[in-house]
Amino acid sequence: MIAMTMPPLSPPSRSARGNAGAQASSTSRRDSSTSRRDGRAGLPAAALLARVFFVLALLILVGGALVWAVRRPVFDLRRITIAGALRHVNRAEMRTALAGHLVGNFFTLHLRDARDAFQSIPWVADASVRRVWPDGLLVRLTERRAVGTWSDGRLVSDTGALFEGNPAEADLDGPQITFSGPVQFAPEAVARIAPFARACHALGTALAGIAVSDRGSWSLRTARGQVFDLGRDDPSGAVQRRLDGLVRNDPVVVARLGGAPAYVDARYDNGFAASGPIAATPADAPDRADAVDGSAADTPATRQP
Repeated sequence: MIAMTMPPLSPPSRSARGNAGAQASSTSRRDSSTSRRDGRAGLPAAALLARVFFVLALLILVGGALVWAVRRPVFDLRRITIAGALRHVNRAEMRTALAGHLVGNFFTLHLRDARDAFQSIPWVADASVRRVWPDGLLVRLTERRAVGTWSDGRLVSDTGALFEGNPAEADLDGPQITFSGPVQFAPEAVARIAPFARACHALGTALAGIAVSDRGSWSLRTARGQVFDLGRDDPSGAVQRRLDGLVRNDPVVVARLGGAPAYVDARYDNGFAASGPIAATPADAPDRADAVDGSAADTPATRQP
């Protein structure tokens, strides 16, 4: 038989019991503190969420009120005031141009759309549109001023723009000129009106037409049917110098021909050829030519293309 001796079981010391109690108390306090913090953290999150919902509801309410307010009949457009010196644009044209384009009221109308609608009227060069409280628009229109008719039937404005319009109305803007040639020359042709008109006035007549070829060769027609072929503007200013030479030598030409020339070919470096007079020869079919300023009018080498 084997005998075993077991050590006696002694109760824990006072120190151990104290440590265990301290640990339990500390754990309890931590748990309580954590619970209180979780409670405090949960309360602000809920309050913040409630505030967000409140702000959203307020915004929706205010937005709905604004939509309701701007759609009130008091803001429907009832007055359109047209400003500007107008001679060609009439109410019927404006009504036609604006049909279906003035959509909305004082607040919702797109001013760009309204401006584009007014500028679609042929005689309108520019338009500005602004709102007038609470139900009106103020529109300022600038009309085109016609100076003539291009060979394709369109009118030509004083800025060189071609537009569709009634030629019968163009006379309200003054004497009209006929133009012919490629449309890209329209602005330059309009710019030449003033110097060409001054030269024609010095010759005792008026400017009636300007023509330019595909190669840029210029000619003008006077009110009494004369045709002056001025050639290309190469170098720059050559056309005007040739025309000035015709004016200076006009007395000599008239004396030699017995009247104003029906046709003048000024495409020479050292002079020009004239034919006529008007009463004897059609402007477009000269049958004789006299050289002026010593030019060799019958020598092809002296002609400019």
